[in-house]
Amino acid sequence: MRSLLRIRFLKTIASVKKEALLKDKHFWAILGRSNVGKSSLINALTNERVAKVSCTPGKTITVNLYVIDDRFYLVDLPGYGYAKRSDSIRENLSTLLTDFWEEVSDKARAILIIDSRHVPNNLDEKMVEWLRFNNIPFILVANKIDKLRASERGLLSKSLLDAYKVGFEDQYLVSAFKKKGLDLLSERLRSLQ
Repeated sequence: MRSLLRIRFLKTIASVKKEALLKDKHFWAILGRSNVGKSSLINALTNERVAKVSCTPGKTITVNLYVIDDRFYLVDLPGYGYAKRSDSIRENLSTLLTDFWEEVSDKARAILIIDSRHVPNNLDEKMVEWLRFNNIPFILVANKIDKLRASERGLLSKSLLDAYKVGFEDQYLVSAFKKKGLDLLSERLRSLQ
């Protein structure tokens, strides 16, 4: 039986500088390309529909803040790599993300979600480089494994290790849609001190 995370939506933040983030708990920040399944994963981990799921990539342009198990925060950040955003929206998102990491860098860890069907991806590799350059600890979650053949799933962990230099202990192969592989990820999220 899957151990569900208890979740409560706190608020949407359009400007980190204008609205102080709560710093009484640690943060897990969810990163990933637009339409990789960030909101679907939040809903699958909690078995609730708290995060809005859209078929249109690039809908999230704010920071959505949740509290998990009354112990830590989960932050749903806007997806990166969506080409149809205006220059002003891109600039605002860049500022929002930079401000967020400046505010919580000492208390934050990242969950980088990738689409398991598209490994490696240049934008994801750049995000891994950025996280490492900024000394932000992270785990890699390969979503949508239900879309892979069994032979492809068997090779995925080695492929992630080669492409992203992320060890097996920091990789999680999941399907938010089929709710597979979520137990170990839930345990890892709960281990945040």
